[in-house]
Amino acid sequence: MIIVTYLFYLLTIAAIIITFNTTMLMSDMCYTIVEREQLKNSPIPYTDNERKIMWDNVINKTSWIDVLLIQCYMEWRPKELGLLKIKNVDLKKWEITGGMKTKAGTDRTVPIHPRIRPLVIKWYDKATQLNSKYLFNCTDTTTHRSSLKLSYDKYMHKINRLIET
Repeated sequence: MIIVTYLFYLLTIAAIIITFNTTMLMSDMCYTIVEREQLKNSPIPYTDNERKIMWDNVINKTSWIDVLLIQCYMEWRPKELGLLKIKNVDLKKWEITGGMKTKAGTDRTVPIHPRIRPLVIKWYDKATQLNSKYLFNCTDTTTHRSSLKLSYDKYMHKINRLIET
């Protein structure tokens, strides 16, 4: 009887330890998954020095640094940038309407910050010259022959080339 009681006691303690360890492991895993999702979904802001470098490298013609700066100030997702239409750019009210993905993000109107207005005008004029309905266009036909429209892949290709230089 003492042996049975002792075994029951050991099994109970073992079950508690296993349950505790499993709970701790699960909570650690959940925390890691949640933390990873937060990092994945939260924007990583450019440092003041990185923004200064971008502004120092803005040139008179349209460049992909312009696109990054516009994206920084207006907080468009890369895919949203490619879907911004000329007809939704209001240069009188200084705002752009666009967006996607969420109810709050779809067709939202975003003011154009005074500092990036000249950059938006450059891309607007270029799109008008190309007779494109989209604000941002990829004219590099050596790597992107199918259309001028800025896709996510084209965006990443251009940004990765910028980072390499």
